[in-house]
Amino acid sequence: MRAGLLRRSITIENNTPTQDATGQEVDSWGTFATGWGEVKPMPTGAEEFMTEQPFSEQYYQVRMRYTPTTAGINTRMRLLEGGRVFDIERVHDESDRRREIRLYLRLVNP
Repeated sequence: MRAGLLRRSITIENNTPTQDATGQEVDSWGTFATGWGEVKPMPTGAEEFMTEQPFSEQYYQVRMRYTPTTAGINTRMRLLEGGRVFDIERVHDESDRRREIRLYLRLVNP
C-alpha cells in the first residue's frame, strides 16, 4: 500500500451507552483508534423517497494499514473524517494477510 494515498486523518469511535439523570440510555462515543487512510466514494447509492422527497444514501470505502488496534474494528463503531460521520457497514481484511483493512461505510451526516 502506497503511503501517499493514506492522507486523510481518521478517527474510529466506539459506543459505550451511559444513562442520563432520568435513567434513559444515551449514546456516549469515545475514541477507539486513530490513523491515516484513503477515503473514496463508492459508485453505488440507494435512492429512497422519504416524506415525498428524494433521499440518497452515500457509501464510501476506506483503506487503512492493518495494525493491532484496527484488528478490533467492528460494525458497532463509527468513523469520523473531516467533520463527516460514517456508520461502519462492513470490515474486510484484504487478502487475509493482515496488511490492509477496508471499511465499507454509509454517510450519516453530509
